[in-house]
Amino acid sequence: MSQLIAFLKVRHGIEKMKCYLTDHPEQFDEALRVALEDTENVGWNASWMLWHSMKKNDPRILPHVDDFIASLLNRQSGFQREILKILLKMELDENQEGLLFDRCITLWKSIHKQSSVRMISFQYLIAMSKKYPELSPEIDFLTQKQYIDPLSPGIKRSLLKMLRDMGV
Repeated sequence: MSQLIAFLKVRHGIEKMKCYLTDHPEQFDEALRVALEDTENVGWNASWMLWHSMKKNDPRILPHVDDFIASLLNRQSGFQREILKILLKMELDENQEGLLFDRCITLWKSIHKQSSVRMISFQYLIAMSKKYPELSPEIDFLTQKQYIDPLSPGIKRSLLKMLRDMGV
């Protein structure tokens, strides 16, 4: 068992988790592998640590963007949220943007998913509709009551405020 996996299998405080990859930068590639493969059921933790230790458009993550996008729908809600947070820090090419857009629509329409995952997905959809205005009709469709009502009260308030601020 690797040092990283042994660390991830033990409950640690948030600060210790946040600092682990800073204190052990040699473990970054291992954290990437664990996050992508999740063979030990600790990929969520590894993804969370990666997000906290990575830079915007981190060159260490860049070669793995396609793998993160491909794995997104095969993960549990909390894990999906962490992958989305990683991807939102990266500059994607048009193909990657399109693939992630499709996956975010799937996540948004999955009303049984955690509200936080759905909200992050929707934030990406909004960002893409600003970049590509021709996607706006798609966003309008996705703001129907059936997609908004299942959200938790706090996230629903945030979403409705965001939509009001956008004039939707």
